[in-house]
Amino acid sequence: MSTVAFVVSLGSLYVAKLSYDFSVAKEMREIQEKQPAVDLQINPRNASAATFALSIINRSETNIVPLSMRVEHSLEAGKLYLSSSQQSLEKL
Repeated sequence: MSTVAFVVSLGSLYVAKLSYDFSVAKEMREIQEKQPAVDLQINPRNASAATFALSIINRSETNIVPLSMRVEHSLEAGKLYLSSSQQSLEKL
């Protein structure tokens, strides 16, 4: 009789763990759906100017207001083309 009780308790423990895992996954998915998404689109106008559009999506529970924006040089997003051999990255 004790073997049957042990097997039943192991089965109930397994079902409880599955239920807990499913509830945690559901809560994580709900948290991710509520997080705001930021979309930044930059369109070059000429060699030294560009326009940009900043969109903040899904911010019903989070108040996001950009107070200031600063442009920093980054080569991670694309390639840098210089118009002459006298130009360098340090002079920009």
